[in-house]
Amino acid sequence: MKTVFSTDMVCHVWAQRTQDEGKNSSRNVYFNGDTIYSYGDHFPMSTFIDNRYVLINHDSYSVTTAKHQGYVYSAIPSEYTRFYVSTEAIKIYVNEFYRDDRVKYFIKQIIDDCDSAVNSYLRSSVKRRKQSLRLDDIKSAIHRLNATEQLCNHFKRVLPVKYRKLRDALVDDNSEAFKSIEQTLQVERQQELQRKRTMEANRIEKAKTVLTRYIAGEQMTWEDRNQLRYLKKVYMRVEGDEVYTTQGASFPVDHAKRAFNMISLCHTTKHRWEANGSTIRVGHFNINYITEQGDLKAGCHFIEWDEIARIATQLGIYKQAIEV
Repeated sequence: MKTVFSTDMVCHVWAQRTQDEGKNSSRNVYFNGDTIYSYGDHFPMSTFIDNRYVLINHDSYSVTTAKHQGYVYSAIPSEYTRFYVSTEAIKIYVNEFYRDDRVKYFIKQIIDDCDSAVNSYLRSSVKRRKQSLRLDDIKSAIHRLNATEQLCNHFKRVLPVKYRKLRDALVDDNSEAFKSIEQTLQVERQQELQRKRTMEANRIEKAKTVLTRYIAGEQMTWEDRNQLRYLKKVYMRVEGDEVYTTQGASFPVDHAKRAFNMISLCHTTKHRWEANGSTIRVGHFNINYITEQGDLKAGCHFIEWDEIARIATQLGIYKQAIEV
């Protein structure tokens, strides 16, 4: 069993939950079971709770670890509900020392984290001169209380009464202020949305330039690969016996050829395929579904038919050439 991968790929393999261990060549990103780490057991980046929920570390550690965390966030399939918690909370959850009592100590930790965060937001709100910023801090405190309650509920625990009363009081005491400033906030939101759209458009233009080089088979730097993540679509290229994606994953050409038989069938017959007990394996990934158009979902990847057909043409298993 292969256990050494690129940094991108070790995150994808972890997220697929198809094997118990893996690492990159530098050994600064690795996973054991459901938990993936950066630079050691002292910094767990994420761990799966079950087949529907995942804990994600919202703390930062270093610039390089932040890059590792970005790979992890991107690799987690969209069907998982994400809970963002502290380093200490994840360490408690995955530590065998706690065993039968781990949920008890885990819940205590996330409530302590919530208490600290909410108090920080409220202290900040008092110092704000601008009302919109003050209300943003209060909204953040309310959001943190709601998120903590949701996580408590998942583990069949109850958020302590004092926090529920605080949340309700914050909502009631500021409801009129929220309403009165809503028009101003809407203008600010529109301005922020326009700023983000402009930034995203610029990023996409840069990514398209990198994509041309990527498809041509040129060597990619970390900055190049990061640029490619801003594209709406997933693209692929063939390198030897492997197919690589712009999201940093790879799978064998032989697997791609076998999978294409079903993909092509779905596209031709306008038939949808779903993994209800059956499996189509592509490297470390299982295909979740194939649409009537021939698009597919596998892990964190959604790959459209035109890109699949383009690669299939390169591999000589599809006759119609598709323009990129």
